[in-house]
Amino acid sequence: MNDALMARLLEIAERLVPTTASMVGAGIVPDAARFIERALESRPDLGDSLAEAVAVCTDELIEVALRGDSVDSRAFDQVATLVIGAYYMNPVARRQIGYPGQLALEYDPMEYVTWVDEGLLDQVMSRGPRYREVTL
Repeated sequence: MNDALMARLLEIAERLVPTTASMVGAGIVPDAARFIERALESRPDLGDSLAEAVAVCTDELIEVALRGDSVDSRAFDQVATLVIGAYYMNPVARRQIGYPGQLALEYDPMEYVTWVDEGLLDQVMSRGPRYREVTL
């Protein structure tokens, strides 16, 4: 990826996830360019026609998308998926939002779960067993 393309991706990233008082934006988070490269390694399909997609993502198109208006643009989806994915791969960004990453948690299937007391299954349990007899 050439420097001009990366620079534009970082500009777009900063527009999509801007720097705030409490969080550093996607375009200037440490090692942002390196994580964009890593995201491309993870999703090589996003690299297909990336230069053309970035060219389509004008400031006007990004502004429309950020307002919440519908944007029917595969290019925008391609670029947004790449820069947002790269941002959330970055450990600095993950620390800012309090996400430690995937954790291996142990689960005991015999342990009583509290959501049973909350009544989430009451409606299902009250209707009784339902099954379809299987004939071979």
